[in-house]
Amino acid sequence: MKMTAKRHKQTCRNRTNKLIQLGDIALTGRCGRCGASDMDIQKHHPDYDQPGLVQELCRGCHCAVHKELRKANPQPGLSTDQVAEISG
Repeated sequence: MKMTAKRHKQTCRNRTNKLIQLGDIALTGRCGRCGASDMDIQKHHPDYDQPGLVQELCRGCHCAVHKELRKANPQPGLSTDQVAEISG
């Protein structure tokens, strides 16, 4: 049975969270793009097939990354807030 895209993303997020709990991924609490640390830092997965590959980004930078990705590969119907919500 083929996994849906939404399920695939959630599985990756779950595995990432487990890796964090086990100490295999150390989070810095800083945005890897702008260096901010005084705001909500989100986890960005550049590749959902690699749960150990995660980038810490502030909400603004996370939205900017997804905006750049949408320009490169448009997905009609997704707002910036929806992309941020999907991206966790």
